[in-house]
Amino acid sequence: MSGKRGLSTTVPEEKPSPLEARLSEILQERDFPALAEHVQELLLKVQDEESTLRQVTNIILKDVGLSLRVLRTANSSQYNRSGRPILTLGHAVALMGLDSIRDIAASLLLFRHFHKCPPAVRQLMALSLFNANHARITAMMCHYPRFEEAYLCGMFRNLGEVLIACYFPKDYAAVLTEIKDRRTLERAACRKVLGFSYEELGQAIIPRWNLPDRVAQSMRPETYGPPRDEAHLLQAITCFSHELTTAVHRDEPDRLRAGLRRLVDTHGPLLELRLADMKEIAEQAMAETRSTLQHLNIPLDELRLEAQMEHALETLHAEPAPEGCLMEQMAQEVKSAVKSGTFDLNIVLMMILETIHRSAGYSHVLFCLVSDDHKEVQARLGIGDGVEDLIPKFQFQISADGGPLEAAMRNRMDVWADEGPEAESSFARTLGAGRFGLLPVVVGQVVAGCFYCGGQEPAPPISRTQLDLVEEMRDLAAAAIGRIRAS
Repeated sequence: MSGKRGLSTTVPEEKPSPLEARLSEILQERDFPALAEHVQELLLKVQDEESTLRQVTNIILKDVGLSLRVLRTANSSQYNRSGRPILTLGHAVALMGLDSIRDIAASLLLFRHFHKCPPAVRQLMALSLFNANHARITAMMCHYPRFEEAYLCGMFRNLGEVLIACYFPKDYAAVLTEIKDRRTLERAACRKVLGFSYEELGQAIIPRWNLPDRVAQSMRPETYGPPRDEAHLLQAITCFSHELTTAVHRDEPDRLRAGLRRLVDTHGPLLELRLADMKEIAEQAMAETRSTLQHLNIPLDELRLEAQMEHALETLHAEPAPEGCLMEQMAQEVKSAVKSGTFDLNIVLMMILETIHRSAGYSHVLFCLVSDDHKEVQARLGIGDGVEDLIPKFQFQISADGGPLEAAMRNRMDVWADEGPEAESSFARTLGAGRFGLLPVVVGQVVAGCFYCGGQEPAPPISRTQLDLVEEMRDLAAAAIGRIRAS
């Protein structure tokens, strides 16, 4: 008698994501995390509100390197306002507070774990030191109250890259090759080779070290608009510090000036930093980093960072590049990214937004998408003054009302309007724009979205050259969206 075979109730195991798979491999490495027992103990103690000054001091005393680092920091101008030397650890700990001690210990922990790795990783750790010192000095200039927290966020900012370089050197080499030979943006290259970004890997590690959430939050690669609160300011400081390190110590010489000018123009207004401030930050960070590396018998010359720094300082002293030249360089970066075929669409769109914003001279620029039923258009990304409040307001029906939005979206035509302080159209009144521009983005004969440029203040008319560049950026956005949809 034949029986019926029952249906299997076994649920197949879900395959781990690329990020989960790599994280598992890293955690299984024998030397990860090779944390000194007393540093682990310290990290736990400083999270315990009942920990006494004596307990924490005794833990620090077990580690000569940590003791020297704490005393040196306590005697710096950030903490020691009396001018009298601080000679005891107990005094130093009481002056600095447990949170600062935690941040110093965690930073030292990271550096010690990786600084004896192969040369490529050692260079990355030196760059992490620059990040950290840039962040601490920037925090002081920007009046962020917890300097050592900024230092910690700077030190851990490129943790994901360090981990890949250390444990997966062949994949790291493939990412670098993708960036150099095909001029692919870093995050796009990482996603192509690894399936995730360096930042995502770093953020996955942070909770396992019981570090503050702000460390992971500060790994987000960009911030736009003036800092809203302390957390946003810390992210902005960390982002700026990372980009300053990249511009000064990593960029090729022919890209150095453009990178520094972008720093001045994008981060300068947000953090209220001038070119002279950035020069001071870079010089102070060089001195601090050189001192730390000397203690570890690692000369800067060996890491090829000293000559790069000297060249960068010469550039900081030089006259800024003409705006037209800078615009051409930014446009070329966008073209190269789209042409490569492997890119992060959001990154490309933000590059395009920045180029349009600086070329067209409007207060803010938004990228907006049309809904699936083609009845509504809504803002998704933006750059410039007040975009955080403006993005939720830009949500309109594409109606047959004869207004500027219909003219742009239904007729596929660029609209540039100057209605003056008393805006005539309901569209302009809703957005508070005396003058604005709408550029539809057409993908495969279908209007997929638009760019919106807006502002209230009067400005000189856009030149034909500026218009050509703006239109070229819009067309590149259409090409990028088309490539993503096709793939």
